[in-house]
Amino acid sequence: MRRAAASLLLVAAVACSTARSTRPASIPKPSLDVALINELFFGSGSEADATIEVLIENRASVPIILRRVEISSPGMLQYELVPMAKEFRQTIAPGGTKAVRLLTIARTDSSRQIEPLMLRAVVQLEGGGSSWREIVLRRR
Repeated sequence: MRRAAASLLLVAAVACSTARSTRPASIPKPSLDVALINELFFGSGSEADATIEVLIENRASVPIILRRVEISSPGMLQYELVPMAKEFRQTIAPGGTKAVRLLTIARTDSSRQIEPLMLRAVVQLEGGGSSWREIVLRRR
């Protein structure tokens, strides 16, 4: 039974990875950055508000559309961001830049948070008749 479930999971993973659309060759990779824009203050609690800013610069000669942003903090040991996603419909003009903000919560079980924050943003974009995802990782 476990082998059947594992095989089904493997087939689903392969299908998802091959179904993923890629950025059209005519559209240069956009410049992406992700940053925590406020200081995390846990105080005597275990949660803190976190505001994340994602900056997208369109390097293409055609408009691109920001559709979705997913935020997470992979590999964190002392604290982490609650993963979240937000839908958008923001058009970024050729040569233009767009900044979007997402609000989430940071959680900790530790009394000291000294490790740098690892931020991961998965950005879904559309342009040139295609939809694709770009991923950015930043350690802050």
